[in-house]
Amino acid sequence: AALARAEALLDQQGDAAAAATQVRALMFIQRFRADIDRRLGALQDS
Repeated sequence: AALARAEALLDQQGDAAAAATQVRALMFIQRFRADIDRRLGALQDS
């Protein structure tokens, strides 16, 4: 849904600034997920 929102902001509304904000939010979520996965792996290994 978030990726579709960024696409709509860019393609339909021409709002590059809002689309960039949406992409930054997606990038944050991706980094957060990777951090969680890394920490879970560390817990499982200990």
